[in-house]
Amino acid sequence: MECWACRKRKSLLYWLLMSIMIHILMAGLTQSNCIEEERKTLLEIKASHMKSYDSENDHFLPTWVDNYDSSTPGDRGCDCCDWERVNCNTTTGHVTDLSLYNLRGVEAESKFWPLNFSLFLHFKELRSLNLSYDYLDHKAIMKTGLRRLLSLNKLEILDLSFNTDIDNDILPSLRKFTSLKVLDLSYTGLNGNFPIKFAALENLEMLDLSYCGFNGIFEIQGSDRVSIFWKLKTLNLGSNRFNESIVTFLNTLSSITSLDISNNPMSGPFPAQAFASFHHLEVLDLSHNSFVGSIPSTIQTLASLRAGFVSFKNLRELDLSNNMLHGTLPQCLKNLTSLNLLDISSNRFTGKLVSSLIANLTSLEYIDFSHNIFEGSFSFSLFSNHSKLEVGFQRVIPGFLIHQHKLHTVDLSHNSFEGHIPNWLIKNNMNLQVLKLRSNLFEGISLYRNAKMNWLDISGNHMIGTILDNIPKFFPNIKYLNLSMNALSGVIPSSNGELSELEMLDLSCNGLSGEVPKGLFTGTMDTLILSKNKLHGQILSGNLSWGYLQWVYLDNNHFTGKIGNYNKERPVYLIVLDISNNFFTGVISEWISNMDELSDISHNEDHKTKFSEIPEELGLLTQLRALNLSHNHLTGPIPVNLSNLAKIESLDLSSNGLTGKVPIELIKLTSLSIFNLSHNNLSGRLPEMKAQFGTFMEESYEGNPLLCGPPLENKCRGNAQVVTNPWDEEDNEKWYGIDMTCFYASSCSTCFVLLLGFVAILYTNPQWRRRWLDRV
Repeated sequence: MECWACRKRKSLLYWLLMSIMIHILMAGLTQSNCIEEERKTLLEIKASHMKSYDSENDHFLPTWVDNYDSSTPGDRGCDCCDWERVNCNTTTGHVTDLSLYNLRGVEAESKFWPLNFSLFLHFKELRSLNLSYDYLDHKAIMKTGLRRLLSLNKLEILDLSFNTDIDNDILPSLRKFTSLKVLDLSYTGLNGNFPIKFAALENLEMLDLSYCGFNGIFEIQGSDRVSIFWKLKTLNLGSNRFNESIVTFLNTLSSITSLDISNNPMSGPFPAQAFASFHHLEVLDLSHNSFVGSIPSTIQTLASLRAGFVSFKNLRELDLSNNMLHGTLPQCLKNLTSLNLLDISSNRFTGKLVSSLIANLTSLEYIDFSHNIFEGSFSFSLFSNHSKLEVGFQRVIPGFLIHQHKLHTVDLSHNSFEGHIPNWLIKNNMNLQVLKLRSNLFEGISLYRNAKMNWLDISGNHMIGTILDNIPKFFPNIKYLNLSMNALSGVIPSSNGELSELEMLDLSCNGLSGEVPKGLFTGTMDTLILSKNKLHGQILSGNLSWGYLQWVYLDNNHFTGKIGNYNKERPVYLIVLDISNNFFTGVISEWISNMDELSDISHNEDHKTKFSEIPEELGLLTQLRALNLSHNHLTGPIPVNLSNLAKIESLDLSSNGLTGKVPIELIKLTSLSIFNLSHNNLSGRLPEMKAQFGTFMEESYEGNPLLCGPPLENKCRGNAQVVTNPWDEEDNEKWYGIDMTCFYASSCSTCFVLLLGFVAILYTNPQWRRRWLDRV
């Protein structure tokens, strides 16, 4: 009996080990590469796009490759599930989501993409397809057949927005996609009456038809009033040409939670009766229409008050702005207890604003009553429980704020408040963290200590006098301080260097003078903006130490002296450096090559900051996105190694004395969108108009009479040697390289299966098992 129990335990142990090994093996298999058929289809889609727009292979969907390159770190080209814009089912390996939106990234191009829609038939488990902003060719859609995609019975999300060539011809096909839950056709060429056939989309939850040309509605008959769009929760019909006849249709949408019919030519009385059944509504936007009449009088004519706003217990946003509504505000507004946003601006409401109407609206974050005909003053004294409120309609600081003690965020920007900023605003709210007062008429501020204040913005006011030197005492933990665009004068207090938590300091567009305190360069700050002042001194002389600064703007000041040496013992994190319009001298090549992250350099205008030649070290700044060296009396050739700036988007070398040819190697700069070599002494044949260089016109080269070739009218001589692109040779590389990741994975899987088979044979054959144990 004991022996039998022992054998039973061994048997159970064997089966347990076998189950674990099989589970591990199956898990490895289920996480294998994507389906080969789908991978090839994705490559066909890429090839179709590249053929239509002459895209560069290396920079368009770079992860979508047909082979694995072992020399490229992180290359996972053998598995399309790892490609950008692609998501797969981790169990089956089938593609489930394709985000092909805005593949071109260029809005100005008018050429349409003749995409073959039948390619998507290969994605059997596709759930989401985003083709927005892809300039799809309507003729190609109809020719290749959107209707064919009906076999994709798992497709739930379809986004064709921002494709202006799409018109009503696709509607008969779309009505049969009954599995759809989200359909976005905004900014397309659809027009005419509302597509009643969409009612067949019984699972539809979100429909966006905004910014189309719809101008009518349909008549709803019999039982259709109950069954139509019964699952629809979000409907956007904004910016069309619907009139008030749409109200009958809206009254059938009982499950709707978000409704936008803004910016339509709707007129007539406010349609309160249309919302009688909207018990779940959370967002309602009726702005920019022509509704007239009094809201109260409309509601009072209803049989039940529940047909008015009183039923909107879940309403979070209500926008009635830019209509022609008049009269006093309805009493039922006080029932909207969940309201976060209330905008009734630009109407003709009259009477006194009664605080009790919205006294219960403790969730309000934004309220706008501007551009009406209200009488008297409005008291916010009942808003005692608000922690965030944005006010936008008074010319004096609301008196209710003096009674607040729990405010965390106060934004009073873009008003016409005058005088001194009262210290009680800070004193009464010791939890205040964010204070935004930009774009007003304030002339001064009375400070009060608040250790929790981390954001103070008083930019765009009339602040006069000097910067207070006790800011660290009052706001020791400030992180964001913006005093720009005022009338401040005097020097920058050295005490600002004591703000240990400061991350951004903007003192630009003032009348500050004197030297910049050294402490500003040694703290934890990452952004320093001192542009357009009267600051002077030799700020860049000596051994430079930039601390943790990433964005530095010193332009339009009176800084002088030679540019000093770089302190190699300390790392530099600079991304943007603007020292244009000063009086610096010398060269920067000695230390600029150490700033690996620098992405924007400007030394331009007014012939103040001058250098002799373009430093070759600039070619080492691989993160550079913008380089402006215009108006600097530069001479010599354009360095060939500027072609290493793979991420550069703007290159301006205009108005100098540069000589020589335009390097053909610059064709590699496929991210370049702004290119200006005008008004130099360059000569020779221009690079071939390929890739980005095909977008640069004559104005990029004007003022160089010795340049020739397209796009210039000046033709090169017949015996001039044609310049070729040395990188074309890369196209001849081997295509049959071994995919090492797939090779190792398949080898390990094979060995594991063989081992598992060997164990299984030993387990099922006692004679072989004894011989194996004897041999071992």
